[in-house]
Amino acid sequence: MNLEHLQYLKCPHCSLEQGELKLVSSDLVDELQRVKEGVLECRGGHRFHIHDFIADFVSEDDQTVRNSHIYDTLWDLHDCQSYEGRTDEYISKFQKSARMPGELKSYFENKVILDAGCGEGRFTYLSSSLGAKAVISVDYSATALRRALKQTGHPQNVTFVRGNLEVPPVQPKIEYAFSMGVLHHTPSTKRSFDQVVATIVPGGYFSLYVYKKWSLPWIYLLVRPLTLRLSKDYVNRVCEFFGWGYNPRTQPVIPLGKWFKKLGKLDILGFGRITYEGLTTPFLWEHQKSEVENWLRDAGFELISSTNEVAASGRKKEEK
Repeated sequence: MNLEHLQYLKCPHCSLEQGELKLVSSDLVDELQRVKEGVLECRGGHRFHIHDFIADFVSEDDQTVRNSHIYDTLWDLHDCQSYEGRTDEYISKFQKSARMPGELKSYFENKVILDAGCGEGRFTYLSSSLGAKAVISVDYSATALRRALKQTGHPQNVTFVRGNLEVPPVQPKIEYAFSMGVLHHTPSTKRSFDQVVATIVPGGYFSLYVYKKWSLPWIYLLVRPLTLRLSKDYVNRVCEFFGWGYNPRTQPVIPLGKWFKKLGKLDILGFGRITYEGLTTPFLWEHQKSEVENWLRDAGFELISSTNEVAASGRKKEEK
């Protein structure tokens, strides 16, 4: 983590005043003021370790973290990649959901950014490359964070944090927060939404994307009660056998996924859209466009854009 970014972090267990953090020990601080190993402590006495540049604010008995192990497997199934030179590509992907008016760079340059559920870090890289003052990238999968750190090239203006979005270890100093395809995988999309937007300053922005109501394969309603109880390794082997896996080098024995995709809309139950993630993630919520729009309005945001997919962006109203 970057030492200068400590001002944007807090203890997730304490009030803002008690949750202020300080670095009480460190084994290595590099020339860019990034701490590789160390310990953070709040005024309430809670301690959090920094390991391989990642500040860890969760414990293994956290229910959400136990559920995150399926994402560790998921990220391990992906090929490693580099994001360097792909800024335009990720601007296009980001704007497909966010639809921020004008030049996207104006929302990031010299701003404090929160990537709420950064995954492998493609939008963390985007935020950094668009000139953010600081990017706080939070995820509860340790594997995802390690991959994000590597694939982004670990820019100086980025701090990677292992944390729970239901109690984000982030001070209310964020000028633009976004969460793309993540909040619907938390125990409560709305509760996580409320906690994330609470970190945003008046005049700041928020963008999110969540699953649309009735957009997921209907077959999940039948098979998820079973697959959630099975070994994740077993489910992964089944996915690879039928062509629902993530590893492009694995050739399915019976490519059901490929066959059903060719049916298009005739694939009523969605066999062609089955994924390992969909079969194993503990939480898989869907939402309506109007629902998300109301969340933003109720949280004091002016609606900027919304799509039927469902995605929306808003600006937090200034305090009077």
